[in-house]
Amino acid sequence: MATLGDPTPPRQRRSLFLRTGLRALVTATLLVLCLAVFVAVLAWRIRGITRSHYPGLRAIETLAVAVPLYILAFATTYLSEDSDVHRTRQTTLRTPDDRGTAAFP
Repeated sequence: MATLGDPTPPRQRRSLFLRTGLRALVTATLLVLCLAVFVAVLAWRIRGITRSHYPGLRAIETLAVAVPLYILAFATTYLSEDSDVHRTRQTTLRTPDDRGTAAFP
């Protein structure tokens, strides 16, 4: 049963709910995979630090690899989630409150 403020048919709401849930699952899976790659690379690099003749230099190399990989993992997930939000929004912005900028004209 649709409420007064929601003219969306039940079938369309179910479809939207399922698509949103699937996208959330894909995004979470992507984040877990990116973090698994990050942890694997970091473990491999730390192993190299402990066996190196110059551990300070190897630690700098590890930071040079780990920091961009960490940023890339979260940027990829954020971009994926952001594009999902824009794809699922089917209503237009009608009031300043919808944009979240009512306090900032």
